[in-house]
Amino acid sequence: MDKAEAVKLYRKSAEAGCAKSQLNLAQCYLYGDGVAKDKAEAQKWCRKAAAQEPALAKELMKLLK
Repeated sequence: MDKAEAVKLYRKSAEAGCAKSQLNLAQCYLYGDGVAKDKAEAQKWCRKAAAQEPALAKELMKLLK
């Protein structure tokens, strides 16, 4: 599976409310894996994940500041 396909799957799961997929998608946007780098989009998905699983998102949020 290529990175763009992984992003599609992460997005589908993230939109369904999966916190881990939301974090994975945030990381994709942060690092430009399978999508163009987009810090605002990374922050959006990280905030959604943090609302459900604060411990999971804590480290990534540090990188986004």
